[in-house]
Amino acid sequence: MLTPMSTDETAAIPSLDPKRAPVILAGTVLAGSVMDALDMPEVVISERDTLDGAAGYLLALP
Repeated sequence: MLTPMSTDETAAIPSLDPKRAPVILAGTVLAGSVMDALDMPEVVISERDTLDGAAGYLLALP
């Protein structure tokens, strides 16, 4: 979906930070390649930082 889009068109996507429009496509290609290399069928993307993810993981431990 992002490949044929201009930076301005990417910046207009409501759920994306317009400041990141120039790098969104590269980031998705990189993330997809890492997922393929690690045989990961899905990932969870968060708007929060890594620390929030680590805390959530630790709180979920038995």
